[in-house]
Amino acid sequence: MKLEKVIIVLVVLGTIITLFWWQGMKEPSTKLPDQEEANFHKRIEDFFAAFESYYGYYGSTADQSELLFITIDEALREGEWTGQLQVISKQQSVEEKSYPINGITDGIMIEFYVDIDGDLVNFIGSFHEEASEFEIINWQEQGKVTFQAVDEMEYQQIYQQFIK
Repeated sequence: MKLEKVIIVLVVLGTIITLFWWQGMKEPSTKLPDQEEANFHKRIEDFFAAFESYYGYYGSTADQSELLFITIDEALREGEWTGQLQVISKQQSVEEKSYPINGITDGIMIEFYVDIDGDLVNFIGSFHEEASEFEIINWQEQGKVTFQAVDEMEYQQIYQQFIK
C-alpha cells in the first residue's frame, strides 16, 4: 500500500515536471534577443549622442601640408549624417576650402561623399571603439588619416598652431 502511494506520487511529480519542461520547449525564451536588441539600441543612442556632441573632428595629411576638419550638421539615428569638410592648406598663404558632406555610419564604420571641385569622392573608414576617433583612407595619398574629436577651444588651438 505504501509502495503504491510512493509510485503514484513519483508518477504525478514526473508528469508535472514533464509538463513544465514541455511548456518551456513550446515557448522559447525571448529574453536574450530582446536584451541584445536593447543593448544595440543603447549603443546606437550613446554613439550618436557623442557623435553630435563634439565641435568637430580634425586630421591632417601625412606631410602636414593640410589640416582637415569635419563638422557634423545633422546625424539621424538611422545612420545618415550631413556635415562640412574644411580643408586648410598652408603654402605661401593660408587657403581654406569648405565642402558639404553626406554620409552614413553605424558607429563602427563610417562612409561619406564629398563633392571636391566637381568630383564626387568617397571616403570609407572605421571608428576606434567609440565616437571620439575614426580613421579613413585619404583620397589623395591613398594612406590613412586619423580624425580626432575636439571641442571648440581645442580646434582653435590646433588651427592657430597650423597657420603660424
